[in-house]
Amino acid sequence: MADSLYDGADAATSPLAGPPDSHGKRSGASLIGATMVLKGDLSLAEDLIIEGSFDGSITQGDQRLSIGEHARVNATIRTGSAIIAGNVIGDVRGSRTVIVKKTARLHGALTAQRLCLESGANLEDVVLSGNIARTKDMDG
Repeated sequence: MADSLYDGADAATSPLAGPPDSHGKRSGASLIGATMVLKGDLSLAEDLIIEGSFDGSITQGDQRLSIGEHARVNATIRTGSAIIAGNVIGDVRGSRTVIVKKTARLHGALTAQRLCLESGANLEDVVLSGNIARTKDMDG
């Protein structure tokens, strides 16, 4: 299993790559790499992959957010949809779907139109709101 949620693909071929532009090219996602430590308030209109550490707030429109298995995030998050596989402290609000993988540790409120919780996900002091689906294992 790759450490990254996009399996080492480049930004143009990752599952988070945006729709093709008028020239047929895909826009990539922004990446906070595994060795990066960032603090601040992010406001972006593109997909975001976090493999490192982030502290602050993340505001996206209808975009997608992926938090990798080894990532550490302490933030208030507003996004379109998210896949959480790492450690998140803070409130997460997704306007569409939020998937919490079995490797995730989550502390805070989790709100989404649709929530998918993989069996084994560590939810501590979490308030859930939305359509909740619990699965044994989403990979198999």
